[in-house]
Amino acid sequence: MLEKYKKYVQGDKAFIPYGTLIIENSAFAGCEGLTGIEIPNSVTVIEEAAFAGCEGLTGIEIPNSVTDIGYEAFYGCTGLTSIEIPNSVRHIGKYAFAECVGITCVVIPNSVTKIENKTFSGCKSLTNIEIPNSVTYIGYGAFAGCTSLTSIEIPNSVTEIEQAAFVSCSAIERITVHEKNPSFCSIDNCILDITHSRLKCGCRNSIIPNSVTEIEDDAFAGCTGLTSIEIPNSVTRIGESAFAGCTGLTSINIPESVTRIKRYTFYRCI
Repeated sequence: MLEKYKKYVQGDKAFIPYGTLIIENSAFAGCEGLTGIEIPNSVTVIEEAAFAGCEGLTGIEIPNSVTDIGYEAFYGCTGLTSIEIPNSVRHIGKYAFAECVGITCVVIPNSVTKIENKTFSGCKSLTNIEIPNSVTYIGYGAFAGCTSLTSIEIPNSVTEIEQAAFVSCSAIERITVHEKNPSFCSIDNCILDITHSRLKCGCRNSIIPNSVTEIEDDAFAGCTGLTSIEIPNSVTRIGESAFAGCTGLTSINIPESVTRIKRYTFYRCI
């Protein structure tokens, strides 16, 4: 914790005075004993790692004055069980809630347009996430390792999904994309590009359509519940780490149509 913020701590609680506009970088970082923090309605920015490692926090109310939540702002707050992000927030930084292993539910407001890289990675207890129709971009590893997440619903606003966005989300059983999405579609629990030729993301219940020519990097990586998958004759390329860590796979048949298999494709499929 930064020295200047010690005066706001009383026992296991912190009380930030009204009039404070910015909670600075690492302000309360590593305060493992804090169980509660009161943020006044004057705060507009929560900066980088402001509450990182506050493992004792079980809940926190972000006021509707906040517009920006910075990089790693709540990283490793393992005691948090839920978080409500107000509609005032326009930007959530990379790793903002990463490794918050106790969070079960997250409400993302319609004011957010991007879910940045690794924002919710490692949130192992997260069972439900609603991606609002304002979001256009889902970053690299945004939900990586969310091992309790059982379904994905992509709204029609999303036009970019980066590699490994849902990697190692081993419990996912259902994947859907809004029928009016201009960039992606869903068939048989797969996220495909709109031409149906590239498979971006699958799960343990996926069936790869005959239209697919490329299985992209990390498409099934970490899908430990996948026990079998049929690769159709239409596929010519299988991407890097596409099936890496699929430890439940007992066999896989690669058709003669496949002309390129990138590195680590079947890494640790044991």
